[in-house]
Amino acid sequence: MPKHYASGKLKVIVDLSSKDDSFVFKQWTNKNNIKICEEYGHPKIKMVYRIENEADPESPWVFYISDKDAYQGGISCKQSGKTFEFTLDGKFKFDVNKDVPAKLSGGKTAIVEGVSYLRQQCAEGCVVEEDSIQFSKKAL
Repeated sequence: MPKHYASGKLKVIVDLSSKDDSFVFKQWTNKNNIKICEEYGHPKIKMVYRIENEADPESPWVFYISDKDAYQGGISCKQSGKTFEFTLDGKFKFDVNKDVPAKLSGGKTAIVEGVSYLRQQCAEGCVVEEDSIQFSKKAL
């Protein structure tokens, strides 16, 4: 898989106060899941990006940027009740499908589709409050 780079800042708010989100909330606040990530070196936070595929709308290109991909800065999480605020701020090097670099350099937009926390279920429908992320085939 080719490497790709991202640089900038992204702030995402995830509200898990709905009854439909109770399972995700329990998983995201489970102390054992934190311990497992730390013990085995797994990423704690993954931002899930999607690029639309007009040729096959059911099969978008998807890629992830995790806290383990940071080579400057990182991804942080602040919790207030059932609301989580994730901030990606820095420079990241990550793996992508071979088609993704051409799509990004060809003007396609990568959309934040969700956030996965502590290797648990991805929360979708998050609110992006700030996005200045730039993508590149070369280190930024």
